Amino acid sequence: MITLTTDFGLDDGYVAQMKGVIHEIAPHAKVIDLTHSVPPQDMEWAAWLLHDSIEAFPDDAIHVVVVDPGVGTARDIVAIESGGQRFVGPNNGLFGFLAEWEQDFRAVKVKQPKFWRDAVTATFHGRDIMAPVAAHWLQGVALAEFGPESGLHEIVDFDRRLMENEKRIEGRVVRIDRFGNLVSSIHPDTIPQEVLPNVQVICGDVIANGVHTCYADAARGEILCLVGSCGRLELAINCGNAAEAAGVTSHHPAFIVQW
Repeated sequence: MITLTTDFGLDDGYVAQMKGVIHEIAPHAKVIDLTHSVPPQDMEWAAWLLHDSIEAFPDDAIHVVVVDPGVGTARDIVAIESGGQRFVGPNNGLFGFLAEWEQDFRAVKVKQPKFWRDAVTATFHGRDIMAPVAAHWLQGVALAEFGPESGLHEIVDFDRRLMENEKRIEGRVVRIDRFGNLVSSIHPDTIPQEVLPNVQVICGDVIANGVHTCYADAARGEILCLVGSCGRLELAINCGNAAEAAGVTSHHPAFIVQW
Protein backbone atom coordinates (compact mmCIF):
# COMPACT_ATOMS: atom_id res chain seq x y z
CA MET A 1 0.00 0.00 0.00
CA ILE A 2 1.17 3.51 -0.88
CA THR A 3 -0.56 6.66 0.36
CA LEU A 4 -0.20 10.07 -1.27
CA THR A 5 -0.37 13.40 0.54
CA THR A 6 0.21 16.59 -1.44
CA ASP A 7 -0.75 20.23 -1.80
CA PHE A 8 -1.42 19.71 -5.53
CA GLY A 9 -5.21 19.78 -5.54
CA LEU A 10 -7.00 17.86 -8.29
CA ASP A 11 -7.38 20.51 -10.98
CA ASP A 12 -4.14 19.54 -12.71
CA GLY A 13 -2.63 16.21 -13.72
CA TYR A 14 0.10 16.10 -11.06
CA VAL A 15 -1.48 13.48 -8.80
CA ALA A 16 -2.41 11.25 -11.74
CA GLN A 17 1.15 11.43 -13.07
CA MET A 18 2.53 10.23 -9.73
CA LYS A 19 0.07 7.33 -9.77
CA GLY A 20 1.06 6.47 -13.32
CA VAL A 21 4.74 6.30 -12.37
CA ILE A 22 3.96 4.08 -9.36
CA HIS A 23 1.85 1.65 -11.37
CA GLU A 24 4.43 1.39 -14.14
CA ILE A 25 6.93 0.05 -11.57
CA ALA A 26 4.51 -1.71 -9.20
CA PRO A 27 1.38 -2.62 -11.21
CA HIS A 28 -0.40 -4.20 -8.25
CA ALA A 29 0.19 -1.35 -5.81
CA LYS A 30 -2.79 -0.14 -3.80
CA VAL A 31 -2.55 3.65 -3.97
CA ILE A 32 -4.66 5.60 -1.50
CA ASP A 33 -5.11 9.36 -1.52
CA LEU A 34 -4.70 10.65 2.03
CA THR A 35 -5.35 14.19 0.80
CA HIS A 36 -4.32 16.58 -1.96
CA SER A 37 -5.84 19.61 -0.23
CA VAL A 38 -3.00 20.65 2.06
CA PRO A 39 -2.78 24.46 1.86
CA PRO A 40 -0.05 25.30 -0.67
CA GLN A 41 3.47 25.02 0.74
CA ASP A 42 2.20 24.38 4.30
CA MET A 43 4.60 21.68 5.51
CA GLU A 44 3.51 21.91 9.14
CA TRP A 45 -0.14 21.38 8.20
CA ALA A 46 0.83 18.26 6.25
CA ALA A 47 3.01 16.97 9.08
CA TRP A 48 0.19 17.16 11.64
CA LEU A 49 -2.31 15.60 9.23
CA LEU A 50 0.05 12.71 8.60
CA HIS A 51 0.69 12.37 12.34
CA ASP A 52 -3.06 12.11 12.95
CA SER A 53 -3.73 9.61 10.14
CA ILE A 54 -1.04 6.97 9.92
CA GLU A 55 -2.15 4.71 12.76
CA ALA A 56 -5.21 3.82 10.65
CA PHE A 57 -2.95 2.08 8.12
CA PRO A 58 -1.44 -1.41 8.24
CA ASP A 59 2.22 -2.02 9.01
CA ASP A 60 4.65 -1.39 6.14
CA ALA A 61 2.38 1.08 4.36
CA ILE A 62 4.48 3.61 2.44
CA HIS A 63 3.45 7.24 2.87
CA VAL A 64 4.63 9.58 0.11
CA VAL A 65 4.32 13.22 1.16
CA VAL A 66 4.96 15.98 -1.37
CA VAL A 67 4.62 19.43 0.15
CA ASP A 68 7.88 20.76 -1.12
CA PRO A 69 8.44 24.50 -1.64
CA GLY A 70 12.19 23.79 -1.73
CA VAL A 71 11.92 21.45 -4.72
CA GLY A 72 15.02 21.64 -6.89
CA THR A 73 17.24 23.03 -4.11
CA ALA A 74 19.86 21.24 -2.02
CA ARG A 75 17.27 20.04 0.53
CA ASP A 76 17.40 16.27 0.96
CA ILE A 77 14.76 13.71 0.11
CA VAL A 78 14.54 11.00 2.75
CA ALA A 79 13.13 7.49 3.04
CA ILE A 80 12.29 6.45 6.61
CA GLU A 81 11.14 3.39 8.52
CA SER A 82 9.59 4.17 11.90
CA GLY A 83 6.74 2.92 14.05
CA GLY A 84 6.06 0.06 11.65
CA GLN A 85 5.40 2.50 8.78
CA ARG A 86 7.48 3.79 5.86
CA PHE A 87 7.81 7.33 4.54
CA VAL A 88 9.22 9.13 1.49
CA GLY A 89 9.41 12.89 1.08
CA PRO A 90 11.50 16.03 1.42
CA ASN A 91 13.35 16.60 4.67
CA ASN A 92 11.65 19.91 5.46
CA GLY A 93 9.76 19.20 8.68
CA LEU A 94 7.17 16.73 7.39
CA PHE A 95 8.62 13.83 9.39
CA GLY A 96 9.90 15.50 12.55
CA PHE A 97 7.14 13.94 14.64
CA LEU A 98 8.72 10.54 14.06
CA ALA A 99 11.12 11.35 16.90
CA GLU A 100 8.33 9.96 19.09
CA TRP A 101 9.25 6.52 17.69
CA GLU A 102 13.01 6.84 18.07
CA GLN A 103 13.38 3.24 19.24
CA ASP A 104 12.87 1.81 15.73
CA PHE A 105 13.88 4.70 13.51
CA ARG A 106 15.89 4.10 10.32
CA ALA A 107 16.39 6.62 7.54
CA VAL A 108 18.43 7.21 4.39
CA LYS A 109 18.98 10.14 2.09
CA VAL A 110 17.59 9.29 -1.35
CA LYS A 111 20.65 9.60 -3.58
CA GLN A 112 20.61 6.66 -6.02
CA PRO A 113 19.39 7.83 -9.47
CA LYS A 114 18.92 4.25 -10.68
CA PHE A 115 15.65 4.23 -8.70
CA TRP A 116 14.43 7.55 -10.21
CA ARG A 117 12.83 8.29 -13.54
CA ASP A 118 15.31 8.69 -16.39
CA ALA A 119 14.39 12.35 -16.87
CA VAL A 120 14.25 14.31 -13.61
CA THR A 121 12.87 17.83 -13.68
CA ALA A 122 13.84 20.47 -11.12
CA THR A 123 10.20 21.22 -10.28
CA PHE A 124 8.48 17.83 -9.89
CA HIS A 125 10.51 15.53 -7.66
CA GLY A 126 7.27 13.99 -6.42
CA ARG A 127 6.78 12.35 -9.80
CA ASP A 128 10.40 11.92 -10.84
CA ILE A 129 12.06 10.75 -7.59
CA MET A 130 9.66 10.15 -4.68
CA ALA A 131 6.96 8.15 -6.50
CA PRO A 132 9.41 5.76 -8.21
CA VAL A 133 11.40 5.27 -5.00
CA ALA A 134 8.19 4.35 -3.15
CA ALA A 135 7.24 1.92 -5.91
CA HIS A 136 10.66 0.22 -5.91
CA TRP A 137 10.51 0.00 -2.11
CA LEU A 138 7.11 -1.67 -2.37
CA GLN A 139 8.61 -4.12 -4.86
CA GLY A 140 11.21 -5.24 -2.34
CA VAL A 141 14.22 -2.96 -2.76
CA ALA A 142 15.97 -2.62 0.62
CA LEU A 143 15.96 0.77 2.32
CA ALA A 144 19.77 0.93 2.38
CA GLU A 145 19.92 0.75 -1.42
CA PHE A 146 18.34 4.18 -1.84
CA GLY A 147 21.26 6.09 -0.34
CA PRO A 148 23.44 6.81 2.71
CA GLU A 149 22.11 6.58 6.23
CA SER A 150 20.57 9.64 7.86
CA GLY A 151 20.40 10.00 11.64
CA LEU A 152 17.35 11.11 13.57
CA HIS A 153 19.17 14.33 14.50
CA GLU A 154 19.28 15.24 10.79
CA ILE A 155 15.50 15.10 10.35
CA VAL A 156 14.06 18.62 10.29
CA ASP A 157 11.20 19.36 12.68
CA PHE A 158 8.91 22.24 13.63
CA ASP A 159 8.75 23.82 17.05
CA ARG A 160 6.00 21.83 18.77
CA ARG A 161 6.48 23.28 22.24
CA LEU A 162 3.54 24.64 24.20
CA MET A 163 3.80 27.91 26.11
CA GLU A 164 2.73 27.08 29.64
CA ASN A 165 2.35 28.79 32.98
CA GLU A 166 0.39 27.89 36.10
CA LYS A 167 -3.09 28.48 34.69
CA ARG A 168 -2.65 28.88 30.94
CA ILE A 169 -1.45 26.82 27.99
CA GLU A 170 -0.93 28.29 24.54
CA GLY A 171 -0.67 26.02 21.55
CA ARG A 172 -1.54 26.53 17.89
CA VAL A 173 -4.17 25.62 15.36
CA VAL A 174 -2.33 22.98 13.34
CA ARG A 175 -5.03 22.30 10.79
CA ILE A 176 -8.62 23.07 9.86
CA ASP A 177 -10.73 20.19 8.65
CA ARG A 178 -13.44 20.30 5.98
CA PHE A 179 -16.09 21.10 8.58
CA GLY A 180 -14.21 24.15 9.80
CA ASN A 181 -13.12 22.51 13.06
CA LEU A 182 -9.99 24.10 14.52
CA VAL A 183 -7.64 21.25 15.47
CA SER A 184 -5.01 22.28 18.03
CA SER A 185 -1.61 21.05 19.16
CA ILE A 186 -2.81 20.69 22.77
CA HIS A 187 -3.40 17.27 24.31
CA PRO A 188 -5.90 17.24 27.20
CA ASP A 189 -3.38 15.39 29.38
CA THR A 190 -1.37 18.64 29.61
CA ILE A 191 -4.26 20.25 31.53
CA PRO A 192 -5.18 19.38 35.15
CA GLN A 193 -8.07 16.95 34.73
CA GLU A 194 -10.13 18.50 37.50
CA VAL A 195 -10.32 21.84 35.66
CA LEU A 196 -11.26 20.50 32.21
CA PRO A 197 -15.02 21.14 32.67
CA ASN A 198 -14.32 24.78 33.53
CA VAL A 199 -11.52 25.90 31.21
CA GLN A 200 -11.90 28.80 28.84
CA VAL A 201 -10.69 28.16 25.29
CA ILE A 202 -9.86 31.12 23.04
CA CYS A 203 -8.96 31.20 19.35
CA GLY A 204 -9.33 34.20 17.11
CA ASP A 205 -12.75 35.77 17.66
CA VAL A 206 -14.35 32.87 19.54
CA ILE A 207 -14.42 31.68 23.15
CA ALA A 208 -15.69 28.32 24.40
CA ASN A 209 -16.15 27.11 27.96
CA GLY A 210 -15.31 23.62 29.17
CA VAL A 211 -14.18 20.51 27.30
CA HIS A 212 -16.99 18.34 25.99
CA THR A 213 -17.39 14.85 24.58
CA CYS A 214 -19.15 15.23 21.21
CA TYR A 215 -20.41 17.92 18.83
CA ALA A 216 -24.02 17.48 19.92
CA ASP A 217 -23.12 18.56 23.47
CA ALA A 218 -23.69 22.08 22.13
CA ALA A 219 -26.92 23.41 20.67
CA ARG A 220 -27.03 23.76 16.90
CA GLY A 221 -24.91 26.75 15.87
CA GLU A 222 -23.09 27.03 19.22
CA ILE A 223 -19.33 26.87 19.73
CA LEU A 224 -17.72 24.18 21.88
CA CYS A 225 -14.35 22.64 22.67
CA LEU A 226 -13.90 18.88 22.64
CA VAL A 227 -11.29 16.16 22.27
CA GLY A 228 -11.33 15.27 18.58
CA SER A 229 -10.51 12.04 16.79
CA CYS A 230 -6.79 12.91 16.83
CA GLY A 231 -6.81 12.95 20.65
CA ARG A 232 -6.16 16.70 20.92
CA LEU A 233 -8.39 19.66 21.68
CA GLU A 234 -10.38 21.25 18.90
CA LEU A 235 -12.93 24.02 18.59
CA ALA A 236 -16.08 23.31 16.63
CA ILE A 237 -19.57 24.66 16.02
CA ASN A 238 -22.39 22.13 16.05
CA CYS A 239 -23.53 22.07 12.40
CA GLY A 240 -21.44 25.17 11.72
CA ASN A 241 -17.95 26.37 10.82
CA ALA A 242 -15.70 27.38 13.71
CA ALA A 243 -12.91 28.62 11.44
CA GLU A 244 -15.22 31.14 9.78
CA ALA A 245 -16.61 32.27 13.13
CA ALA A 246 -13.10 32.69 14.55
CA GLY A 247 -11.78 34.48 11.47
CA VAL A 248 -9.02 31.87 11.21
CA THR A 249 -7.27 30.66 8.04
CA SER A 250 -4.30 28.34 7.63
CA HIS A 251 -1.78 30.61 9.35
CA HIS A 252 -1.58 28.66 12.63
CA PRO A 253 -2.99 31.18 15.11
CA ALA A 254 -2.79 30.79 18.89
CA PHE A 255 -5.09 28.30 20.60
CA ILE A 256 -5.30 29.26 24.28
CA VAL A 257 -6.63 27.24 27.21
CA GLN A 258 -6.86 29.02 30.57
CA TRP A 259 -8.46 28.33 33.94
